[in-house]
Amino acid sequence: VTSQTYTGLFGVVDGGSVTDLKVGQDGDKWTITGTANAGTAIAPVVAFAKGGAQITACTNNVDIDFKATNNHEALLMLSGIVARSTGATIGATGAACVNNGDIVITEILNKKNQLNGVNMGGICGHAEIDKATNITACVNNGHMACPTGRGGGICGSFLNGKMSACTNNGLVEDGTQYKSDAKGYDYKRMGGLAGATDAAAVIDG
Repeated sequence: VTSQTYTGLFGVVDGGSVTDLKVGQDGDKWTITGTANAGTAIAPVVAFAKGGAQITACTNNVDIDFKATNNHEALLMLSGIVARSTGATIGATGAACVNNGDIVITEILNKKNQLNGVNMGGICGHAEIDKATNITACVNNGHMACPTGRGGGICGSFLNGKMSACTNNGLVEDGTQYKSDAKGYDYKRMGGLAGATDAAAVIDG
């Protein structure tokens, strides 16, 4: 990922739509190496969805094993479906997006839990504050683990938009038990649905 900001089957979807797509099968895994610079977004389906993009009825079965370098205070976004969203629609009633992939980080240099840290979610890593992201009827079955940053079963940082009728069945944890040295990390922000929210975000049902 050293020279690639957006890594996914679709790197950037701007105003378009991705629907009825299945990525991978049980047991498939991406191992990420190199250097993840600030703003790196990684997701098997769409790395960055913006401009009213619609991502519906998509399923991810690919695990992400992150072994790259992510330096301190360099924003990193990871997800099973959409890593970064600005004004996108993810899922819909009768057209759910489902993540079955695990995302596990065991060692990382970036120790921040804010918007310059790791933002990880089963369906969306980071829903930005600039424009509303709507996440509807989505399901996460994946395991989300990282010793720092923000982690949510559905979205790591959900700052603007509406999340409704979503279900998380996956384990969300700080992941420090996987590290050789658990000391020196900032506190972790975690949630079954969202790791962090803001005043413009609504979670309903």
